[in-house]
Amino acid sequence: MCNDETLDAVRDRAGQLVRHADELRRKFNDIEEEFKEGNLDSAGLRDLSRAIHLVETDTAAFEKILGG
Repeated sequence: MCNDETLDAVRDRAGQLVRHADELRRKFNDIEEEFKEGNLDSAGLRDLSRAIHLVETDTAAFEKILGG
């Protein structure tokens, strides 16, 4: 069974992952709209890349917490 500290870390990171996944979806929708309008630029792609990076960071933290 997990100790309380590990459980708290998992809960905190899961909350962050949910928020970051929501942000990733919003950014994707924004980029998709820009693409449809022909207005896609590098700033939009940078925002999407940053959102992806946050989800990747969360994934790495889960691996560390769970000993993977």
